[in-house]
Amino acid sequence: MKKRRFIFGPGLHAAAVVFSLLIVAAMLLAPSGAVAGAVRVGDRAPQFEIQGFNSQKLQGEKNILLVFYRGLF
Repeated sequence: MKKRRFIFGPGLHAAAVVFSLLIVAAMLLAPSGAVAGAVRVGDRAPQFEIQGFNSQKLQGEKNILLVFYRGLF
């Protein structure tokens, strides 16, 4: 008679192990202070240059709106 090692199959067992590792990683990284350095509403935008545009040239003259879109196209 063959012994059954996994009750719900090896796929579910592997998923549970990966999920547990992700939870442990999240718990270890949460107090790292990564969120403390995040930009908040009302903070001054960091100066940047992209394709010949320099944000420092408009400082004090015009408003700059930065939009970060994380959606799918």
